[in-house]
Amino acid sequence: MSSSSPQNTDDSQHGAMISLVFWCSLVVAVGIFSVIAFAPKWLAHVELWNRRQANQVRLVTLERQVSDLGKVVHSLETDAEFAAQLARIDFDASRPGDERIAVSADHALDARTAPSAFSRPAVSLPWYAPLLRLFAYNDTIRYCLLTIAAAIAIMAFTFLHESQAAPLTRAVGSSQSLLSRVVDRYRRS
Repeated sequence: MSSSSPQNTDDSQHGAMISLVFWCSLVVAVGIFSVIAFAPKWLAHVELWNRRQANQVRLVTLERQVSDLGKVVHSLETDAEFAAQLARIDFDASRPGDERIAVSADHALDARTAPSAFSRPAVSLPWYAPLLRLFAYNDTIRYCLLTIAAAIAIMAFTFLHESQAAPLTRAVGSSQSLLSRVVDRYRRS
């Protein structure tokens, strides 16, 4: 018959908890290192994607302008009245009997500059781009975060293994008892 004592159960639970904390701390250290290592390339990717989006918008705008100018060319070739009207506007000429109404310059017809029918939306960088720029180019923050990642990894390998379960359990227990005594001392009854 094998019976498991409460001491063995506590040790195995503490060992599992220490193992879990060990792996979580290593994941955090690797995550910090990865962000620092990949930030320059990730930022370059984000900026290139942003530039591509802006170029796509510009391409669509230019395609619409070409289409509109194609319609104007077709109308000039086929419609004599349109060509005459365009020439009168272009040379500021008028027919006898035409009545002219004075308007402000922003409302006057100008055959040379057609207003764009398509307004370009502003393509902006994602919200995390300033953080990427900070992690990619600020050496002080980069070295600080790399030091933190190294310290986490060293502490994990030094203190968070199963042979340290008993001392860690005692340290956590004494910290908890100290904290409870401090809280109880200042707690009102």
